[in-house]
Amino acid sequence: MDCAIAVCYDSGRYAKWSQIVTSSRGGTVDDGWNPVIFCSTKKLQKLLGLKEKDLPARSAEEIQDAAEWYCNLVYFDRRKCLIFTHGLTLYTVLVVDVKKAELTDFGQFFRRRLNTILVVDGFSREDRDQLIRDASDSFAKATHRGVIGSMVDHVKACRYLIDREGGLDRIDIDRLNHLLNETPMSLIGMEYALDTMRSFLEAKSATATATDEHRPREKGAAKPKNVKKTKPATRRCSLCGKTGKLRKTECCGKWICDDGAKYVLFSYARNSCARNHGRLTLCAFHHNERHAGDWRECARCRESFETEMYVWYGTNEYNFEKLSNPPSYAPTKCSKCGAVITLGTDGFMRRGAEYLCETCSEKEMAKLLDKTRPPGGPRPGRPRRS
Repeated sequence: MDCAIAVCYDSGRYAKWSQIVTSSRGGTVDDGWNPVIFCSTKKLQKLLGLKEKDLPARSAEEIQDAAEWYCNLVYFDRRKCLIFTHGLTLYTVLVVDVKKAELTDFGQFFRRRLNTILVVDGFSREDRDQLIRDASDSFAKATHRGVIGSMVDHVKACRYLIDREGGLDRIDIDRLNHLLNETPMSLIGMEYALDTMRSFLEAKSATATATDEHRPREKGAAKPKNVKKTKPATRRCSLCGKTGKLRKTECCGKWICDDGAKYVLFSYARNSCARNHGRLTLCAFHHNERHAGDWRECARCRESFETEMYVWYGTNEYNFEKLSNPPSYAPTKCSKCGAVITLGTDGFMRRGAEYLCETCSEKEMAKLLDKTRPPGGPRPGRPRRS
């Protein structure tokens, strides 16, 4: 069985992902990433001692080959850097402070950096194994203007961010690389390269699984009995279970509703799965603050909140996994009436070390407003009687 994953073209831009699986003869699933084809620019060719006339050109149609990585030599702060961009998904890898001696084994040099970025971006070991395998790599000319233009845009963004941070030594390169892959690109329909790479690998994995199920039995092998055909599992939001438009969370890679646009600014509504998990959980906080290790064992996360809020952020219904042994705490009470306040869900006002429940807060605010009105004047918010 020959299997290929391709992208349909639409007026010079990539359209939505589509999986193309054709069956013509017996065989095995194509690894897709062995070997890598490095489509290099003239500057990189000169650095590597390659002759342009000896390199094959790649047509626009051939860019559908999943093994193609475009690569270019750039300089930031007068230091040699390489940028690699996957021709199919625009997933990008930036390498700084490159030494010419490191380029002797160009394939291994690239795979080491690619593995680091994949770990930072939260790809699983299985996904990384699909991308990082030893093989006999080859070089070709960089000819697709759309991919080259996308790389130029990334280089401009890098220059701006590096200058803003005060130089290459003062910027987190892994974080910079992550930002490049979270930039919407016109060539892939204003999608993120991080998302398109995930979609590609999932489709690739699904194709391999389907191929294994339909592979012909060896001669003499017993026919399996009582084998039931199963439907592929429907992808659902890990919080609400819906099957509409979904995306993966950046912090833990779980599928969730892509419904951030539903939230109305300053409404404080909790009608968005993506916003609820992204703003109201320790998992997302740990990721956004770039803390190391597991969020459930992170001392920095523990120190960032008072105990009640720490427990609420780690155990509320917007978590996929919850704190197994949350610390105990005394309930928070209103300093005026003594009513218990649940800090995670109730309205309240804080005044120094004191907490006021919603009812007492309204009374206190009314007293403050009365003090600010002029003598004999109307109460704020009430029309003057004629």
